[in-house]
Amino acid sequence: MLTAARRGLEHADLVALGGSLLTTDDVEPGEAAMIPFIAMEANMEQGTKLVAIFDPGAGQDGRPGQLAARGADVLVNALPARD
Repeated sequence: MLTAARRGLEHADLVALGGSLLTTDDVEPGEAAMIPFIAMEANMEQGTKLVAIFDPGAGQDGRPGQLAARGADVLVNALPARD
């Protein structure tokens, strides 16, 4: 994901990519429930951004890669690009 960010992938596309990398079939039973989200700082063209993937591997109806905010606001922290 960090490499994709450095290569110019947009934030929304990066979040979608991260949500589709693993499914519950790829990890041991019960592990997916133990990891509510994954967060990382990615160096992007617009500067450093926090990329958070909630419920990695499954969306609301359990389809890998589907992401939903579930009625909550989504905040992204970003620093301005340095000259």
